[in-house]
Amino acid sequence: MHIFGGTYLEYVIEPRWYELFGSGLRAACALSRLSSGINFHTYINDFHKSVLEARADSFNIHLQTTITRPNAISFEYFTSLSSPIVVGYSDKDKTCESIQFTSDDAILRYGMMEGDAIVHGKRVVYDPQSPMIPKVFYDNGSTAEELAIILNRREAIALSGKNDEKEIIAELFACPSTSIIIIKDGPWGAALYCRGQEKIQIPAYKTDFVFSVGSGDIFSALFAFFWAEQRDQPHSAAEKASMATAIYVSSQGAHLPLTENQIAKRQQIPCEYGNINISEKKVYLAGPFFTLESRWFVEETLRIFRSMGISVFSPLHDIGFGTPQKVYPADINGLLSCNIIFANLCGLDSGTLYEIGYARAKGIPVVVFIQNNRREDLTMLIGSECKIFQDYTSAIYNTIWDVAAL
Repeated sequence: MHIFGGTYLEYVIEPRWYELFGSGLRAACALSRLSSGINFHTYINDFHKSVLEARADSFNIHLQTTITRPNAISFEYFTSLSSPIVVGYSDKDKTCESIQFTSDDAILRYGMMEGDAIVHGKRVVYDPQSPMIPKVFYDNGSTAEELAIILNRREAIALSGKNDEKEIIAELFACPSTSIIIIKDGPWGAALYCRGQEKIQIPAYKTDFVFSVGSGDIFSALFAFFWAEQRDQPHSAAEKASMATAIYVSSQGAHLPLTENQIAKRQQIPCEYGNINISEKKVYLAGPFFTLESRWFVEETLRIFRSMGISVFSPLHDIGFGTPQKVYPADINGLLSCNIIFANLCGLDSGTLYEIGYARAKGIPVVVFIQNNRREDLTMLIGSECKIFQDYTSAIYNTIWDVAAL
């Protein structure tokens, strides 16, 4: 298989992560024990070239094309759900020469920041890797006898210029050689469209720990291996890709490279929700909001839930400040209108503890995010069957999976 993709530094504050990966190198490492041979094509700056070579050597990856770029490029995240800050790159920096390649082997092409890959192949998988300005696969002169496009929902809307799902799919299928479209939806899994066939929902697989940086890269890589190289049916390839993604996110990448044995033996629960109307479900966002850090937590968590289609009751936004006589009844009414509680219990805020106890007394499920605590502080929470997480992204994902399953 030939993989064309970026090699970038990745820095995450929480949980701690500082690695040289990027979509292309991550895919090459993930597939290095599955594929009959990985040929990697990328851009790299001189300072990190030796690191790339060492990683390629340890994973038995053939560095077929390495073009030097002037600067190191890094993606910096606060949490693995944060929008990244890109350092070392501007819109004027896409000046590297294009990589041009023709092969009958399976091809996986990711969008890259500093250059481009013009590929010609039989079975090609394309992941544009740009939620703001994704590029059409054919616009740079690339061709494929059979093309699978894998993209997230924001990329699908931007690339098609449409908002309605049927119109998005019709626009993306406009080129006759596009045979497969997969729209990734984070905790909801993915939607698989094969030309002339009905939509197939591919489930995500529930994990207690979720590290989401690079999860989409893994899905695209494993689909490319099973569909383009192994010639599996699209549905089977997508199911295996989703399972492999669960293995990756649950271990923060520790299981790379992946193997078919790992995927076959994985006993994860598929998150299958049928025709659920998620707009009818609501999360109560419990936690203090009287300091800068706690206010930031509320705003960021509200943004993430809403970006994933989840309705939220936020006391800060829906009630605001006021006297106890005003706040208490409005707060309780809001809590009782929700299906699940997501609670920030860092600092053991008394109001949040009260809300948790009230919710459990009413039989409402509670997901708790807490760090730097003593185990004895959690006795009543554990005893009342609250779900407790020390990792922020894992708490968010498991709240979504739980509320959708109610």
